[in-house]
Amino acid sequence: MRDVANAPASWTQALLILLLICVGLPASVMGQAAVKVDDGKPDFPGLDIQAVVGWDGRVETGAPVPVSFLISNQSNEVLEGQLILSEPETEREINLGDVFVGPGSVRRFSSVLALSDWNDCVATYTDGSTDFWTRQLPLMTGKDFSEDVNYLLFVDDGGRALQLPVTETSVAPGSQQSATSAPESEGSVGDRFTPRLGFGRSVQPVSAKSWQVPQHPGPLTVAQAMLFSETAKVDMLNDPQWDAIGRWVCLGGTVFVHDSSKEVLERLKKAAPLRSLPAVLQDELQVYRCGVGSIREYSGGLFSKDDSQTVQKLLDASSQLSRYSVLSIPDQLPRAYVGTSNANYTRLMVLAVFSIYLLFSGVVALLMFRSNRRRVMTYTVSVVTIACMAAGLLGSYLRNSRGDLHWQSVIVGGSGGAVQVAQIQLQSAGGRNTQVAVRGKETDLQLLRKKSTDRSDYYSRFAMYNSGQTEAAVGYAPFSVQPNLLKEEPDAFRIGVPITPWGVRQSIATAYDPELRGVQVELRFRPEGTLTFDANLRGGESWTYVIPGQWTVSVKNQHPFDLTECRLLLTTSVAHVPSGGMTVSGLKFSPGCGEIMLGEVAATATTSSASSNLTVGVTTNRHWYNYEKKIEPEPSFPGASDVWFVARINQSPLLKIDDEYSDFEQFDGIHYYMQKLTPDEIPQEWRDTWQQSFKQQMSVAQELLKIQETQQPKIPQF
Repeated sequence: MRDVANAPASWTQALLILLLICVGLPASVMGQAAVKVDDGKPDFPGLDIQAVVGWDGRVETGAPVPVSFLISNQSNEVLEGQLILSEPETEREINLGDVFVGPGSVRRFSSVLALSDWNDCVATYTDGSTDFWTRQLPLMTGKDFSEDVNYLLFVDDGGRALQLPVTETSVAPGSQQSATSAPESEGSVGDRFTPRLGFGRSVQPVSAKSWQVPQHPGPLTVAQAMLFSETAKVDMLNDPQWDAIGRWVCLGGTVFVHDSSKEVLERLKKAAPLRSLPAVLQDELQVYRCGVGSIREYSGGLFSKDDSQTVQKLLDASSQLSRYSVLSIPDQLPRAYVGTSNANYTRLMVLAVFSIYLLFSGVVALLMFRSNRRRVMTYTVSVVTIACMAAGLLGSYLRNSRGDLHWQSVIVGGSGGAVQVAQIQLQSAGGRNTQVAVRGKETDLQLLRKKSTDRSDYYSRFAMYNSGQTEAAVGYAPFSVQPNLLKEEPDAFRIGVPITPWGVRQSIATAYDPELRGVQVELRFRPEGTLTFDANLRGGESWTYVIPGQWTVSVKNQHPFDLTECRLLLTTSVAHVPSGGMTVSGLKFSPGCGEIMLGEVAATATTSSASSNLTVGVTTNRHWYNYEKKIEPEPSFPGASDVWFVARINQSPLLKIDDEYSDFEQFDGIHYYMQKLTPDEIPQEWRDTWQQSFKQQMSVAQELLKIQETQQPKIPQF
């Protein structure tokens, strides 16, 4: 018989032995508690899959992320399975769909996903019983998108990288330029091109192959330009890819095409939903303006040893492109205040039902403590029965109730037509699975994954200000592409909106109209006097300066709708020296804005206005504390001066909310019109005056920076 007294000792010995075994195990065996990515199983024989997330190792999770696959099956078997993305930590999965690959064939597959809250990503090609292929796709590679850099996507299937011109410069990679150490000449540092200070942003070429180009313009908004080599062919991209590039051009993108690739040029013009204007010569490039963006022809070879100026011209043109995306404008529009809504009404109904039930089942029941059992039982059964019936009726009402739809939009006029972008806020009135639909020419509608509301946006700006961060200029917020549920109806788009009861979701919609002719603006400027500052360009939160001169503005409305609250905005970028405490912060650039009020302009009407001594206001930490936002477009680059025409319209002329196919009741939205003037529409006198004022700012800022460097103690380097 076993001795019971020795049982504790035996259990202790067993635990010690188990502990020693665990300690002695190698790290690879102990790590098997996590989901295994590569367990030693080889891929299916003859199967080769190339998978890329983002762009050349750069993943911007704050925007829609492209996930691209190039699947090659060199076996004699037919492979049919599903592509699945999973996150090991949270065990989340995204099924990208079925993929069929025949023997000896190659298949390209791509998707656009919202991966803002993912840390790891594992891709698997499986048929449910056998995993043909498994890889880990890195999301955090250390190559982040910077809002101070313009990105140039170089599309070439040959695997070549764009070679930058080699010029010595005094700026090290990752260091911050200051007024005393800023290079006077342009050059390249590592794989990044750095122009002269005040002549553009740095340019980062990013290599991509044709099968990596997404089928939606969302992921392209992280880049400012796209470059096709002289070997580009039309068949290198499919129709959805060309359509995505064409929409991206109308939203503000720029595509460089070789002058020998006429078929590619014509395909891009056909893919754009807006008309392309005849070519104009700009910076030795033939420019076809289309919407807010453009298609530009270049000559020469990108890899020719005898022609080193071609790449230089492309980089110079890319450095002066604007990062101000059309898709980010709705974030700046003032919010509409609505007093009543369906959600508030249903909340009151639910609160009333439960309050009445609590009153009769609790308070009244306590007052019946002297009644007999039969009366108490009858009363209780009656209250519960009535409450169940009321809950059933209330649930049926909530299930079929319509939510609230608040929206705001902006129409951006450009060359060859106009594009309208609307931000739609959807609030549930008790239902869970709902749908929303819009109508418009070439319309698109996507549900944003994460978009801050007014209150959260206020606190996020406050936190960003305290941490010294700035807002990113990403056009689209993260979203996963949803298919159109109204494909059979032209110019209509409908998507599903999974939402919690009384939850809030946001979506973004776009529409294009090539028939809108825009607003004709004629400007004249006569300089008078000298530039004056009312601040010393050091520290502080805001200051103003005056550019003296006489402005004459003439506006002709060519739209079929009236424009109210018309303004002419002149956006600039001002050099200054912020107060850096014990450290030298260096030279900074803050956007400034001056405006000329024009009043109202009726359809086909003309108005004139005159103004003198334009005052430009600059706020270094602007709007993080201001609940009521103002439309103030960012200048194209530090040292640039842009002119915008801004007005308000009463009704949305392009996009319409389809009430028949939407489970939400719409309220009156806020709609604006904007149009950026082309360089040939801005007076040369103003451009010369602005260049003088910018040089004066740089001179004053450099002197202040030298004084700051001599007065502040040196920080020891460790």
